[in-house]
Amino acid sequence: MKRAFRFRLERVARARALAEEAARADLAAAQDVARRADERVGALARTIASGHVTQAALQTAGRLDVRGLLSRDRSLEQVERQLQAAHATAREAAERAEAQLAVWRDRKQDASALETLEQRHREAHRQALQKAENAELDEAAGQRFQNRRRSGL
Repeated sequence: MKRAFRFRLERVARARALAEEAARADLAAAQDVARRADERVGALARTIASGHVTQAALQTAGRLDVRGLLSRDRSLEQVERQLQAAHATAREAAERAEAQLAVWRDRKQDASALETLEQRHREAHRQALQKAENAELDEAAGQRFQNRRRSGL
């Protein structure tokens, strides 16, 4: 009787499970890219803060090195431009991660919908088997009753 139950959409269920796995992997990759972009923003921000501290220390020192200050100022401006680009990259990476999250949720919902459908199908199959067994028991009881009635007459 176990072989009598077979979910007809097994291939679809497997395909949806694989699509959900792929979407989960894409989500993890997108989240990793977003995390690394955020780390880059943090590193550049720390570099700029450190540069400002160093520049302030040089300005308050006894002897002023104008060339060095201008060079450091240009370097800080370049790092600030890199920071702006890193912010844009981090925003884009976060948006891609959000989009991948939506895709993964859709794939997960598709896979779970088929699981629910399979459970319903399994329950309907179990009820059909129970109904058939009950009908057999009723028929056997009816035959026994008829046999007793005939032998008692």
